[in-house]
Amino acid sequence: MKHYSCLLLFIFCCFGCAAPTKPDGFPKLHPCELRFTMNGEPLEGAMISTISSEGRWPSGGATDRDGTVQLTTYRFSGVPEGEYKILVAKDGLKPTSTSGDSDTEELPPSLVHAKYAEAATTPLALTVKPGENRFEFAVDPPMQYLGGNKK
Repeated sequence: MKHYSCLLLFIFCCFGCAAPTKPDGFPKLHPCELRFTMNGEPLEGAMISTISSEGRWPSGGATDRDGTVQLTTYRFSGVPEGEYKILVAKDGLKPTSTSGDSDTEELPPSLVHAKYAEAATTPLALTVKPGENRFEFAVDPPMQYLGGNKK
């Protein structure tokens, strides 16, 4: 019995820890690091997504405490060559319900300007080329923090 346990553990380690195989037609990926700031400070904990002009191969990730994210495409590190729009989302509080009814839960407030939430309105874009890709972006806070001035 002891030998079978060791054999099963060996098989699990060999096959369970293997790198995932990319499907046929999967493009070559290039390292892509993005850094985000808001009001001159790193934007930690933001969810970043990219949408290509062709609508294929979305990538994304979450910013670390330095406001940096290493983009991944599906679960593979890097991004295919091409042009992308960048979406940025960062929620503040957990959803709250005023009446206790789950159908009336309020959405948490966004900690970044709403223009970054949709491909049609985000001003952020990048072009990924072969090799290393590094970009920096400064994002605006939400409207309520701008004193009512529209941007």
